[in-house]
Amino acid sequence: MEEVAINLAIEAIHEADKTNKDAAEVDLFSLQPKRANWDLKRDMEKKLERLKPKTDAAIARLVRERLTKEKEEKGTTEHAEPDLAKMVELREREEREESV
Repeated sequence: MEEVAINLAIEAIHEADKTNKDAAEVDLFSLQPKRANWDLKRDMEKKLERLKPKTDAAIARLVRERLTKEKEEKGTTEHAEPDLAKMVELREREEREESV
């Protein structure tokens, strides 16, 4: 009976040592931050903030050029306000045609 108790105690000690060794090893997955891209996003926001006005200006220029081109194709030279709904519908139709 004492031998069984001694054997169980020895097994428990070995098991405890094994568990402690496993816990001492560093798990690389546990070192990952909760949000993996937070620093990249933070750094990129500063750079994108400077580019936003240039991007907006480029988009506005492209829209103006496109409107002038459409007016020239239709033969109208008047400065009427473009119908935004028609422009959006036309652009969506072109995008659908391009994707097909």
